[in-house]
Amino acid sequence: MSKKPKDQSPKNVTHEKLAGLPFSSAKAWKEAQDGVRMQVWRRMEEAKVIHEMLARPEYDFWLGEFKEGLVCGYGEKGDTNLVRVYSDGNGVKIAINRSLADAAPSAEAVLGELVRAMSESFANTYYKAKGILSASEAQSEEAKQKNAGKI
Repeated sequence: MSKKPKDQSPKNVTHEKLAGLPFSSAKAWKEAQDGVRMQVWRRMEEAKVIHEMLARPEYDFWLGEFKEGLVCGYGEKGDTNLVRVYSDGNGVKIAINRSLADAAPSAEAVLGELVRAMSESFANTYYKAKGILSASEAQSEEAKQKNAGKI
């Protein structure tokens, strides 16, 4: 059997895990994780309560807004909805009137930008209202898009 030289100390796994992190101890790291876990739990519970409240008939008006959604029209008569972004339950949906889209000048470029802008706007509002996206996250996303020259 060979012995370890005395100058080699066993590796401290905790020190290795803490390397590069802003924590001086495993306890501080654990406390920070617990704080984050509590924030996420609180947000999930708020979203759950919003979902439960929306199932009540007296709040149908609120869901009605999302069922109608955002609409961009084209033309002046008949079914002139070019793009509609809406929700009739879980998630966000996009409807494109292909016959109108094909008739529009520069259809693909305009339609692509229109769908992107409308869907981002609706989704931010929808998920914020549902409690899934916090107001600060939505503002952060909008700021990123403005800085990137997209809005």
